[in-house]
Amino acid sequence: MANAAGFIQESIWRDSHWRRLSRSAQALYMQLLSQKELDCAGVLPLQPNKWAKGCSELTSESVLEDLDELQRERFVLFDHDTDEAFIRTYVRNSNVVKIPNMRKSARRAALLIGSERIRQILAAEL
Repeated sequence: MANAAGFIQESIWRDSHWRRLSRSAQALYMQLLSQKELDCAGVLPLQPNKWAKGCSELTSESVLEDLDELQRERFVLFDHDTDEAFIRTYVRNSNVVKIPNMRKSARRAALLIGSERIRQILAAEL
């Protein structure tokens, strides 16, 4: 099932770690949350060229800079070898684990993750 909307907790705006991010990194994070390819495990294809088309001011290079910032701060992790991106707290913040069918979908999606690093981090999140 395609992701139709991004869930953002209002408390994010009071989180000091979040507030230290650049505005462009925050905007990219919100953009990633709303991608239709985002699965129930919080994984989506790494597509910086596509994401750059979401705003006429963006370039693929600026998206990669924001991704690097998001990864450095552990909001998003990505693997260039498998072309996967992972929103680290997606499962926890979107209540996937509380909805039985979503939890099953997340487990199935987790089995399809190609990146060993992302699989390990997702396992720690769960």
